[in-house]
Amino acid sequence: MRSPRKKQLPAIAVSIRKNLPKDISAWLHVGEDGIVTGFTGKAEIGQNIRTSLAQTIADELRVPFESVRMVTADTVLTPFDMGTFGSRTTPTITPQLRRVASAARDLLIEAAAKEWNIASAGLVAADAKVTDTASGRSLKYTELARGKTLAQNLPAEDPITPASQWTVAGKAVPKVEARAFVTGKHQYTPICIRKECCTAKCCARRRSAQHSSPVMTARLGP
Repeated sequence: MRSPRKKQLPAIAVSIRKNLPKDISAWLHVGEDGIVTGFTGKAEIGQNIRTSLAQTIADELRVPFESVRMVTADTVLTPFDMGTFGSRTTPTITPQLRRVASAARDLLIEAAAKEWNIASAGLVAADAKVTDTASGRSLKYTELARGKTLAQNLPAEDPITPASQWTVAGKAVPKVEARAFVTGKHQYTPICIRKECCTAKCCARRRSAQHSSPVMTARLGP
């Protein structure tokens, strides 16, 4: 039998996904300088999300991996996506960013179609540009994004690239900020302690005649 907790996990995951912000611009920005920025409230604590999430965006948006930057855990800039817990980054934020990047790609294709005053059916997005297969002309994302924002909600249904067609995600790439990780320069959020903060310490006492189980006490200290 499955435990009640395991039965609850799929429901929790669905609830989290339903409550994620739907505005494309909350998750993704295509800069006029060619830099694509992805936003997530998740924190990098060793799970390598700066690399894996950037791969997801690059794959779905059809841009080079090197052009993607991730802004993580900055509450001023990032959407509220429930924080970093329960191994939810990959199953929740990866598909969310893939949907966002797919929708952004569609918007860029539509922008090119409008620029050329043609139907979007014959347009293809690849290598950070939209190309008209009939004429061979193309427009870079930087040109299409100039003076515009992706301020539009995610569509209810937006096909994403099947895993069999991934060209960046799931492939070996240099880890983002790898040197900082292996040299200890990178400061993980859980080990960052402000000097003015107090931490809780739990102290267990030995069993006594008056207590059948250990007595737990807590005190605050530096």
